[in-house]
Amino acid sequence: MKRGQNEGSIRHRGDGRWEARLNLGRANGKRVRKSLFGPTRDEVARKLAEFTAQRNAGLPVPRGVETVGAFLTGWLDHVRTTVAPRTYESYELYVRLHAIPEIGHVRLAALRPDHVRALLAHKLKGGLSPRSVIHLRTILNTAFRQAVNDRLLAWNPVGATKRPKTARHKYQVLELEQARAFLDAAHGSKFECALALSLSLGVRLGEVLGLRWQDIDLDARELHIEQTIQRLRARIAGTAGYYVAEPKTDRSRRHLVVPDALIALLRRQRAAQAEQRLAAGSQWLGKLGLVFTNETGGPMDARALRAEFKRILAGAGLAAMRLQDLRHSAASILLAQGVTLRGVMEVLGHSTITLTANTYGHVAHEMMADAATRMGAIFGPRAGNA
Repeated sequence: MKRGQNEGSIRHRGDGRWEARLNLGRANGKRVRKSLFGPTRDEVARKLAEFTAQRNAGLPVPRGVETVGAFLTGWLDHVRTTVAPRTYESYELYVRLHAIPEIGHVRLAALRPDHVRALLAHKLKGGLSPRSVIHLRTILNTAFRQAVNDRLLAWNPVGATKRPKTARHKYQVLELEQARAFLDAAHGSKFECALALSLSLGVRLGEVLGLRWQDIDLDARELHIEQTIQRLRARIAGTAGYYVAEPKTDRSRRHLVVPDALIALLRRQRAAQAEQRLAAGSQWLGKLGLVFTNETGGPMDARALRAEFKRILAGAGLAAMRLQDLRHSAASILLAQGVTLRGVMEVLGHSTITLTANTYGHVAHEMMADAATRMGAIFGPRAGNA
């Protein structure tokens, strides 16, 4: 029976196989055809019927030979204008360094969960941390979900893979006396005020870098978190290598009361910056009005801050830790001093009290155990009633 237009044709090839051919229209000015092969006419007819039904149902029909690498490159171009620069930088790094070298040659239409599993396993075996491999998987899941939405794939192959297991990171904190020793060791450092701000109020690094004088009222002892500064590779952010961004969440935009000791450090920071500005003269670039700057008024170098932080820890005889552990230290000290979880949530700018409880629940539990012991001592059996 002769087939109608666009219904496909079946022929017996010279090599003994049967071939069904279907016209899929045009793409980029070229005619696109699909061939299906099988050992018998009936099998090829069945494949053609299934393919036609899929196409008529509106499901994605693989076309051309676009590779995963080509798709991911185009996806990066698209998302660059839809996500934050820091997010795009992460996407670009993981796709360029990890995904494309491993699966970039695979045809997008032929991509299977096995390809993704092999990629993740190879990265784990090669030394990439489980947390980083999870991030790679998340990025690929986002990208191929877009491929499904664009009707380039019928389903997302990443969804059939499992996240690598990873142990929850255990942060380190400074106890009260250790925190005092740290601040003593930081005295006189040009980074003293920035570090004290993070330890006293749990301010994030990006929030420290983005703090402006207009956000502070020294007389009223008030400080407002209104923006952050994020460091990026220069080719992503421009020659400056940084960009000004909104706080992490709506709750991160917050109003804080500043301790007297920190007010004194901020006054000294303002006086020191005035001297820097005079010394720099016409080279001063402090248009952003930042509290913490480099020698010419630009944003403070986060790498220099981290290096000084490590030096101060060593000088105080304290164990090495991450700079963000100062934020955790602030929370732990506040809880130990009797501040409620709700109060700590407000100071840190957490989005929910559940986040605060999950992060510092062990500290709160220790406080409750101590409270129970104290109550037991007060209301427990007295010697005369024993």
